[in-house]
Amino acid sequence: MKSCCSQITIFFLACLGIGTAQTDAPLRLNLEQSIERALAQNPEVQIADLQVAESQQDRKIVRSALLPNVSLEASERVRRLNVETLIGHELPAFGPVSGPFQAMVAGPTFSTPIFDLRLWKQYRATKDRVAASRADAKTRREEISLLVVSQYLGVLRATAGVDASKSRVDLAQALLNQTKALRESGVATRVDEVRAEVRLRQEEQSLIVAQTDVSTALYALARLLNIPAGQRIETTDHQAFFDTPGVPPEATIEMALQNRPELALIHARKSAAESERAAASAARLPSLWFQGGWGEAGKNLGGMIPTYDYEVAMSIPLFTGGRLSAERRRSQIQVEKAEQTEIDIRNRIGEQVQSSIAEWKAARNEVNVANEALRLANEELGLARSRFAAGVTDNIEVVSAQDSLARASDNHIDAFYRFSAARAKLARAMGRVEETFGRSK
Repeated sequence: MKSCCSQITIFFLACLGIGTAQTDAPLRLNLEQSIERALAQNPEVQIADLQVAESQQDRKIVRSALLPNVSLEASERVRRLNVETLIGHELPAFGPVSGPFQAMVAGPTFSTPIFDLRLWKQYRATKDRVAASRADAKTRREEISLLVVSQYLGVLRATAGVDASKSRVDLAQALLNQTKALRESGVATRVDEVRAEVRLRQEEQSLIVAQTDVSTALYALARLLNIPAGQRIETTDHQAFFDTPGVPPEATIEMALQNRPELALIHARKSAAESERAAASAARLPSLWFQGGWGEAGKNLGGMIPTYDYEVAMSIPLFTGGRLSAERRRSQIQVEKAEQTEIDIRNRIGEQVQSSIAEWKAARNEVNVANEALRLANEELGLARSRFAAGVTDNIEVVSAQDSLARASDNHIDAFYRFSAARAKLARAMGRVEETFGRSK
């Protein structure tokens, strides 16, 4: 029995250990997975999707006014009247009181518009509002995708900085060991050794700062992805940080004007404003309605007989206190605002595409220069180490070469980051961030 209990206890402890290990395991994400998670969990994207659903329900509400409305009514009424207050004097034959009278009515009533152009125009405007909501949701997705890409690139940049700092720490340690060996052989001095050790401590401090940058960048990325605090995440697309593809041939202003959701949004808003203006103009036209009802009426259930009431009504607005003209003018103002906004968006898209392409090309040239500078800095350090080992000079040249290598390494990382940022900026200018970096690609 004790053996059985022990086995059960060990089993539960093993399960607990597995659960703990799973909880402590980091969440490994590449860029595609990060964008997918952000679009599925980010509150701004969820709110935009809810606004689309809300606009769809608003459209159904407006459409209901164009469809027949049927209701079932049932009532029972008992009345007792004061004859004198009803007709102004008493009737001797009835006395001062008449009643009580009981009446029962039950049956359906219905109404439907036969002709109301204003309702049709308003319904058309709701269709444009749904399109505007969808375009706005697309804009939010692009914006969140760009934020995720930028933050993910920031993590990769900080990670590359950590790798570079580790390499410089290892190099400084190797140079310190070399200096100690040369001092023992009488080639170097104590000053050279202290100088090399100071350099090592500086590189170790830089490594601490770089590691902190990685942690803070990962926290910001987790916030964008709506990941609970305490859940560790790791990025996996480190090699992609150093890719330098060419400018895609479809990166043109004409293609951007077709893809940008902001332009589709303003087009939908402009169309909705035009429909509202048409609805305000149509409000001056006659409207024709049909309504009626059928039921059973009587003093009691046994004496109820069929009754009906049908009516066709026409309404022509004659004087509305300036409301209709104000509605038309307000809708016209909305149309003019949309037109001016469209001009501004088109000009902005053109400027963004052109500047992004220019930055892309400049960043690629900068990467080439940074690669050459890094190669030369490594060559300079190698020559300085050889001169120091040969006793031609002290290690000031070595430390100076270390400085040059550190700057070249940082510039190398910054060049690749600026290239990746320019690529993301061009994708945003084209309205294709999610398509370029997400799973939809």
